[in-house]
Amino acid sequence: MRAPVIAVIALAAFAAAVSGRAPQQTASSGQVFRASTDAVTVDVAVRSGGTPIEGLKAADFELLDNGVPQRIESLDSTDATTLPVDVTILVDTSDEVADEADGINKQVARIAAMLRPIDRLRVWALNPWIEELRPLTAIGAAPALPTAAPGGLVAVNDAIAAALMAPVAPDARHLVIAITNGIDTESVLRLDALKAIAEKSNATLHIAQVDVTEFIKLTTFEGGSGYVLWRTSAEKLREVACDQSRRCQPTHSFFQPHYTPAPGENRFDPLAAIADGTGGKLHTLGLFVEHNAADVFANAFKDYQQNYVLRYVPQNVPRAGWHTISVRIPAHSGYTIHARRGYSMDDAATSAAPATAATEAPAPQTAAIATKIVQAYERGDYATVEAIAQDSADLENAIRDLRALGNLWPQTPHREAVLALDLAAAAFANPRDEAAQDAGPWLGDEYRWLRSPLGPGAFEHDWLAAELALLEGLRDPEVARPLLDIVLKRFPGDAQFQLADAILAEQSWIAAGSPVEGLTAVLQKYDGVAAPSKTPALAFEARLRAAWVLHLASRDAEALAKLDTIADTGADADARYLHLLFRGRILLALGRARDAADAGRAVVLMRPNAKSAHELLEQALLAAGDANAANGDTLAAPAVDDAADPWSGYDRGSYRGFPALLDQLRAGVR
Repeated sequence: MRAPVIAVIALAAFAAAVSGRAPQQTASSGQVFRASTDAVTVDVAVRSGGTPIEGLKAADFELLDNGVPQRIESLDSTDATTLPVDVTILVDTSDEVADEADGINKQVARIAAMLRPIDRLRVWALNPWIEELRPLTAIGAAPALPTAAPGGLVAVNDAIAAALMAPVAPDARHLVIAITNGIDTESVLRLDALKAIAEKSNATLHIAQVDVTEFIKLTTFEGGSGYVLWRTSAEKLREVACDQSRRCQPTHSFFQPHYTPAPGENRFDPLAAIADGTGGKLHTLGLFVEHNAADVFANAFKDYQQNYVLRYVPQNVPRAGWHTISVRIPAHSGYTIHARRGYSMDDAATSAAPATAATEAPAPQTAAIATKIVQAYERGDYATVEAIAQDSADLENAIRDLRALGNLWPQTPHREAVLALDLAAAAFANPRDEAAQDAGPWLGDEYRWLRSPLGPGAFEHDWLAAELALLEGLRDPEVARPLLDIVLKRFPGDAQFQLADAILAEQSWIAAGSPVEGLTAVLQKYDGVAAPSKTPALAFEARLRAAWVLHLASRDAEALAKLDTIADTGADADARYLHLLFRGRILLALGRARDAADAGRAVVLMRPNAKSAHELLEQALLAAGDANAANGDTLAAPAVDDAADPWSGYDRGSYRGFPALLDQLRAGVR
């Protein structure tokens, strides 16, 4: 599985992994994320002269949050048989460490061998994408560990941030070890943003700053003398630049790191500070200790198992903003204590509010409407939600109030994304209404928040399918196209989204006046979906729509031949109706009036109240010279219900499937 780190973080997608909400910018710390619970977990290492101290109780610790003493709700003293640990290994695969790829893979295998049966392991390759080499699974529950292929650019900051925010089991702790040379050439996040994310994360980060295996280089001079010289990959790159251009700094964008240290500053000081803030460490490998990443992990994991885990709920301190944590053991001031330095928390009431809503209190009337909508949604009373949305003249303000409330269901964040679709459908029913102007951005926000850094998932797929169906219903392909372009990159080769692409192409072609030069491109898109390997129902729809496009282009013989290739497999009732209707219209265009009348009779029997069916039959009978029947002497037309006519919604693309998609999503978030 692969997911583009750049796109993930550019849209702040992985923020939802731990917070369920979007980041907001602050002057002091860059990005702030909301926790789904107010409980704070702190891993604490207690040593005396390097020896772990055992047997401490909660009463032995003093914990200050922004200088205010806190009550420790629970304390766990871990050992080799108690709390499980979720371990994430990040493997640098950049060109700069390509020569060390074999050694890196061996170190990962050694780390995996150290874990206990109660622990879980995930492995990600570090490059412009997060490549999941192994999902988070119990150490004995997965096949042999795959290896990372070297080469390419690397997004160190982005990948570390995604790892720190990756969800873990509620009863587990999270240990992240990044095997990297620390040179970042592809990240969207800069170090200050990564620092803010690390401060919020409950994970402990260790960075093995390595060229993992052959980092001890022997340089031989004339006369046979020599000495051991340790060169990092940053120094190797610098030598390349010096040799090639006589400029002793990287000059090509391929090599240019995002962070260039000031004179006299160590390149890895910022990463060291970030790791230290999580309770971890940056390890610069040496000749006598911690020769490689496996040694780093062995020491870190041993220490980790001997840590104390403190949990508390902040009391008597403002919720929002940066919280500095201080942990002491008053009775033993000589102990060395290593713990995270703090965390940041945003304000539940205002974090997701747009700028205009943050400064104004909701009007009582619209606030009441928003409350009713939330309560009805929690009950699963979707009929009431739809009624409120359709009847309310204040839908625009209700949407703004809901967005201002933010994080409506922290434990079920996807429910809010489904609610956004629900209300957007009501808002889009009247595109001139200002509510539609607020519903669109809300959908954009929800998509950013529901994306996963590990790649597309089932909920994301179904939610996007529903949103695209909703946007197709607007009959304005330019509105849906930007989202579809993102979706096609996110789900390449997905037939459902390829069909959406073809439908939008058809809508654009019709809007442009059905030009001859645009026909081939539309047909090619439909043919791609109609391939035998695609889902039968989607292939049916694609051939059906391709046939109608050929008919609009006056290529009726080809259109009829296209319809004749359609197997009645997996299609819904509306598609089968349109198949018969289109066949009758095309036969009529070909001068086969009697055959068109037969098709008309069949389509009337299928949908007796559909206006398009009666129109086809009437026109076919008139063309066949049967005026009496056409006038109703032999076939009386019942009352017509346009809303039940599939033809009336044909130009809205997949919108007819939106209600079913919405019901499916609703069921999934109950």
